[in-house]
Amino acid sequence: MGRHLADALSREHQVIQLNRRATGADGEIVHDLGERLPTKRLPGRINAVVHAAGLLGRTANSSPLCRRVNVEATRELADYAALAGSSHFVLCSTGGVYLPTAQVLHERSAVAPQDAYGDSKAAAETIVQSYAQAFAAQILRLFFPFGPGQKGRLIANFIEEIDAGRSVTLMNSSGQPLLTPVYIDDLVEYVRRVLNISAGFVANIGGNEVVSIRELAEMIGKALGRNPTFEITETSGTPCNWWGDSSYISQLTDYSPQVSLAQGLERTIAKFIVARAGRS
Repeated sequence: MGRHLADALSREHQVIQLNRRATGADGEIVHDLGERLPTKRLPGRINAVVHAAGLLGRTANSSPLCRRVNVEATRELADYAALAGSSHFVLCSTGGVYLPTAQVLHERSAVAPQDAYGDSKAAAETIVQSYAQAFAAQILRLFFPFGPGQKGRLIANFIEEIDAGRSVTLMNSSGQPLLTPVYIDDLVEYVRRVLNISAGFVANIGGNEVVSIRELAEMIGKALGRNPTFEITETSGTPCNWWGDSSYISQLTDYSPQVSLAQGLERTIAKFIVARAGRS
């Protein structure tokens, strides 16, 4: 996600990337957030910080570095941004900070993360908001962003599993939970517009199509030319959905997603097929 954001924002702004691995980008600073932020290597003055780095999902849940990377590094970046005169701090958080529910998730929904990853992101949000007197603290709670080249996230994992002929696990016969994935181009456009907003806020960002895990897997299978198989493990209780309402961010930015879920999957899978051919 960070690479897509940097490429898009560099068309309008001077972007200095803080990357864990060298990419060859002009002026990039290579640094692993597992280590203390090297503020002396960073610019003395900046206009905005877009913080899209961190340990994600299952990796975060199993890593002893989760709090260091997702919480303490956020604190260091926020402190640096305040000292460097930044007017904006955009934190890419997650819909996973909410209390799981079968209902649509709004910004006013209860925050009660259920794992280490969600807990670390909720803590990061609190840190950024504590600097509201220094800069516009803008929290974006993302719902399943996806796009070409992505690895280790839900849709990328499903593409690999279905392509390899492995079964997709469903929690119930109806194929829930329900999700609202957002394509990277639409996420980038939201962030671009957010940088023109002077106030702080908390907002969900998801796609405008609601899809079940089963439906998502079937769409991926169709694009791959494969019939996905499913393993159903019925669980008791009401299914929890991850259905984010994005009407507030659309109101703030005068924008709504332009890339349909089918189009986004086609573009993502086309890149996956090219990469797979290159490995064979």
